[in-house]
Amino acid sequence: MYGAKAYSVASANALPQLGRDLQEALRGKIVDACNPSSGGDSAPAREAHVKGVGQTSAKILPGTRLVRAFTTAPELRRLLGLPEGN
Repeated sequence: MYGAKAYSVASANALPQLGRDLQEALRGKIVDACNPSSGGDSAPAREAHVKGVGQTSAKILPGTRLVRAFTTAPELRRLLGLPEGN
């Protein structure tokens, strides 16, 4: 049996609140630990740059099954000759 999928696009500033609000709904779900934007100056973005995205995401999204599925997007864009983007 396959579980439902949820997709969200949120700034690093919003992740702590989303983690609190959706903690039970996300428990046991696979969640992609995406990189914060390079210009991010929020507390979660700074923490991710210092401690690492995985460790910071695990703290913000406890009980989830974290993966790093989309972190290769910038490299893929480069290889395909596509412009950089967010």
